Amino acid sequence: MTLPTAPPPKLRVSPSAQRRIEGGHLWVFSNEVVGKITSYEPGQLVTLTTSQGRRLGTGYVNPNTLIAVRLLTQEPEPIDESFFRRRFEAAKAWRERIYPGLEVLRLVHGEADGLTGLVVDRYADHLAVQVLTAGMEALEPIWLPVLEEMFRPRAIIARNDTSFRGYENLPEGVSVLSGTPAQTVEVDEFGVRYAVDVCSGQKTGLFLDQKENRERLVPWAKDATVLDAFCYVGGWSLRAARAGAASVVGLDSSEDALAMARRNAELNGVADRCLFERGDAFESFRQMVAEGRQFDVVVVDPPAFAKRRSQVGPAVRGYREINVQAVKLVRPGGLLVSCSCSHHVSPEEFRNILVQAGRGAGRRLYLVEARGAAADHPVLLSMRETEYLKCLFLRVGTHVLP
Repeated sequence: MTLPTAPPPKLRVSPSAQRRIEGGHLWVFSNEVVGKITSYEPGQLVTLTTSQGRRLGTGYVNPNTLIAVRLLTQEPEPIDESFFRRRFEAAKAWRERIYPGLEVLRLVHGEADGLTGLVVDRYADHLAVQVLTAGMEALEPIWLPVLEEMFRPRAIIARNDTSFRGYENLPEGVSVLSGTPAQTVEVDEFGVRYAVDVCSGQKTGLFLDQKENRERLVPWAKDATVLDAFCYVGGWSLRAARAGAASVVGLDSSEDALAMARRNAELNGVADRCLFERGDAFESFRQMVAEGRQFDVVVVDPPAFAKRRSQVGPAVRGYREINVQAVKLVRPGGLLVSCSCSHHVSPEEFRNILVQAGRGAGRRLYLVEARGAAADHPVLLSMRETEYLKCLFLRVGTHVLP
C-alpha cells in the first residue's frame, strides 16, 4: 500500500509548539493547535506549519487526545514503504552494532527510532509489536509488509494488550499479524536461557530494558544470598544464579510467571539454588523483616506504580514503603538494586525516595551506580518523556543511624 501522492493537509501550531519541535521534540499538545482539529480523523497524516505557514514536518493527528499531533519527519518526504524501510534499516543497524548476534532485543523503540507509536521486539525468529497510537495503527498496512520483508520472521504477534492504547481510544488485545507463533520461544540473552511466552507474557514477553542492568549484578552475585522481588519469569534471579549465587529467592504474585521462572531455572541448570515463591512483595517483605531474615543482595524491580500523573502521590508512598523494608532486608554492607519504570516519577524524585527509605530503615545508602534502560531502548535527548527507567545500585551502610 502507498499513500496518495497529494501532500497531507496543513495544520498550524502555536509558537510554543514550534520552538519545541525545532528543538527536537516530537509532540504537539491539543492546546497548541491553531484552529479546530475536530474535522480530522484519528490517525490522519498532516503537514505541520508555523503560524506564518512555514513547514515544520509531517505527522499524524488525533483530535480526541491530549497529544494532538505526533511528528514522524521534518524532511519533505512521503510516509510510504521507503520511509519505513529507511527507519527500520537504521534501527536494525544500531542494534547490530551494539549487540552483534544477540537474538533477543528491542528493534524499534518508538520516538527514539523516529517511529512514534511503534515498538518492535525480537525473540529469535519471532517479532512482537505494540501499536500504541491511532496514527501508527492506520499506517500498519504500509509498515507491516516492510517488517516482514526485512526480517522474515516465523511470526509477528501484535501485543496490543497494553493500557496505553486506551489513551488513543483503541481496543486492547493480542493478535497474530503473520505466520504461526510457537507456544514458547527459547532465547539466549548474554548466556542466560529463557523460555518466553510471546503471546501472553507481560510487556512483549521479557523486560528487555533491564538486560544490561542484570549483567551489572554479576560481580555482586558470587556466593551471595539474593532476594529478587517482583521477579516475573526470573530475569534477575537467573542472572544471579548463573553468576554463582549461593541461593536465590524469587518473589512474585503471579503463579503463571513463577511457573515460567521455575522452568527457566531448570533450563539454566540452577534450579537447585533457586526458590520461587508466590506472594505480595509488600506483605512478604514485612514478614521477612519480622522474622529477622537478611540477604546479601536484594532486587526491587516492580511494575510501574504511576502510569498517570495523578498516580504520582500514591506511587511515591509505595516506592518509599517497599524500599524501607528492602533496606532492612539487606545485610549491612550488602547491595540494594532498586528500580522504577514510572515515567512520571523523575530520577531526582526517585533518588529522594530512596534517601527517605534509608532514613526510615535507619541506614545510610551509598550510590554505587545509577543506570537506565539498555542501549536498544534509546533516549531521545530532546524528549525527557522517552527517559523512564531508573535503576540504582546502592550499598547499604554498616552503621545504624540514630
